[in-house]
Amino acid sequence: QALQVHDSILIEGRVELPLELAHICPEIHTPFNAPVSPYWS
Repeated sequence: QALQVHDSILIEGRVELPLELAHICPEIHTPFNAPVSPYWS
């Protein structure tokens, strides 16, 4: 099985990402880290 994963995505503005993104493929845990820049916090 293969799951295409991008290295990083830049989002302009403050966005709350859903926790479901860590489980986009049932067989593979896909943890993600979404740090917030001090500019947007």
